[in-house]
Amino acid sequence: MNRNSKSFSNSNNNNSNNEESASPELIGSVMFDTTDWIKLKTLQFFSIIDSFKISLFLDEQVTLVIDRQISGPFSLIFTLQQLNQRGIHNLTYFEDLKVTDKTKSIIFLCRPRLELIQKISQFIQQRQNSLKYYLIAIPNLDASSNYLLESEGLLDYLKFESYDFGFIPYDNDFFSMEIADFYSRCFVENDNYQLNSIGKSFIKLQQLYGPFKTIVGKGSKSSIICDHIEQFQTLIPPIEQSKLKTLILIDRTVDLIPLLCTQQTYQGLIDEEIKISNSQSIVIEKDIEIREQVLVSPPTQEPKKFEERVVRIEKEKKKLPLSPFSDLFYQQVKDLSFSSIPTMLYLNAQSVSDGMNELKKSNSQLLSLPEIKKLLSKIPDVNKKQQLLELHTEIVEELLKRVNSDDFHQKISIEFEMLFQMSNNFIGSNGSTASTVLDFIENLIIRKKPMYQVLRLLSICCLTVGIKDQKQYQDILKSFIHVYGIQEMTTLMRLEKAGLLGNCSNNNLKYKLSSQLFKNFNLIVDAENSSGSSSSSKDKGNDKLKEYDQVYQGYIPLITRIIEEGQKNKQQGWFNKSLESKLNSIDQPFFIKELQTTSNYDLNSFTMVMFVGGVSFAEISSLRTLKKKYGRGSGYDFIFGTTSLINGDNFLKNL
Repeated sequence: MNRNSKSFSNSNNNNSNNEESASPELIGSVMFDTTDWIKLKTLQFFSIIDSFKISLFLDEQVTLVIDRQISGPFSLIFTLQQLNQRGIHNLTYFEDLKVTDKTKSIIFLCRPRLELIQKISQFIQQRQNSLKYYLIAIPNLDASSNYLLESEGLLDYLKFESYDFGFIPYDNDFFSMEIADFYSRCFVENDNYQLNSIGKSFIKLQQLYGPFKTIVGKGSKSSIICDHIEQFQTLIPPIEQSKLKTLILIDRTVDLIPLLCTQQTYQGLIDEEIKISNSQSIVIEKDIEIREQVLVSPPTQEPKKFEERVVRIEKEKKKLPLSPFSDLFYQQVKDLSFSSIPTMLYLNAQSVSDGMNELKKSNSQLLSLPEIKKLLSKIPDVNKKQQLLELHTEIVEELLKRVNSDDFHQKISIEFEMLFQMSNNFIGSNGSTASTVLDFIENLIIRKKPMYQVLRLLSICCLTVGIKDQKQYQDILKSFIHVYGIQEMTTLMRLEKAGLLGNCSNNNLKYKLSSQLFKNFNLIVDAENSSGSSSSSKDKGNDKLKEYDQVYQGYIPLITRIIEEGQKNKQQGWFNKSLESKLNSIDQPFFIKELQTTSNYDLNSFTMVMFVGGVSFAEISSLRTLKKKYGRGSGYDFIFGTTSLINGDNFLKNL
């Protein structure tokens, strides 16, 4: 447990021997080219704009009104210049909807929701036929949306089309569909309507990059998506060399623990504590000291004596860029443990310092013209590296303020204790662990700590060690309602319905993980308890721990273990009987489908892992470590897809 409580300290000494962390150079790898996919989605969108037959004359301006929920994904695909070329000169949100005298047409771009349909209705009723109105529904206009439009009397005024973002590139190897309410609608409400659009997105992806050879999946929703893909597989044209080989579909309900635990990679922790917006930027609050001259001498004294003092502290929001596409340092360190980042900053700062010293030492009088040109070409690169290091130093300083608190370390320790007890399953230990956890949660409630921090720990407890005492469970819920308000009773009811809360006697904890599952897949790697007493065996245990420790402090996500074992055996692969018997202990369907295709596949063909229901940054990092472990061309050349990119807080909020 001591190892956990010190996980976020500035461990320069501990990491100095870690060759992977110490190397300031970015390890090269072949990336999946998303350029053609972005071109396709751009072409599809502008073909819809063209179908509206909007005039491109400057005196007939077009206003595009965007749903704020999709503004981020929209900005990853389209540029203002592209919109201007299509006659769209004004961009606004529904909350700030205003038009100029020159505006002749308005295009509403949104996921149809009741509140937005009502705003569109109010706006049109105020202006009637003075403007032309168009609606682009994302991903499509379903029956309920059509009913909303009809009930508001908008069908006579609106021309509407459907547009599906599909997979949005958030990184060189990562796509997200950004359907925020997918888990709630699909897994809690059992509304499978969105599964059809996911299947269609896979068809479009294959039409561009080549067909999959094999589809492997675990979960009922994944099985439905597979059926959709099979149904329309004939629409894929013959492609000689496919860039895609295997599709792995995994229901989020196979393992909910990684969403609830605290992410401990650099990228994951930024998202936990600060929140990454559309994988492109973050907003941090800085304390600004407001100073004024304050009279410190008696009023009657002459001359009067003044002193500058801080009279108040104001909060200032600062937006910082954080792009995995252009920020090479971020690309290099985003999957590493946060504890290793100060070391990486130091090593890269040293490298930049050496580069600057080299520039200063160069004697221009002794250099030839080509040598001077070569020297000058290095200056922008050195300046860019310096700016990136300053940016990440600021981010690390902000994170250290948050993670160096006792509450944070205790939370990490409690999380690990619950998972560790599941792995060891000591007789009677789960009951005592649950009691310790509930005491800690009770303390957080009394101090009115952030509500979702409390709910995450309570959910982990219910899904792992469990709460056997019904009275103990009810008491913690009563304390929660007393502190956070009676209105949060609906939140608790929703979490119980979703299978995240409940005591051991309830039947609704259908996603609870068993101790046998922890043992079967070896989900806890603990160097202190590694077998063997010799120093060499301990070193091997420590090396093994280093490999996975960066993600969830010794806990390896179940989905990572499943994929690792399934891809490991090239001959048997997912037909491995040992793996199938382990998977059968998870009460969800497992399937393997071999697709009919004439395409060729080689070492450059990718395996796509699709998380149906959402995924966190740290889980993606844990799968990226498999490629480092086994090497390129070994079946671990992954690209990732998900219905939404989430962390524990917004996962619970969207329920």
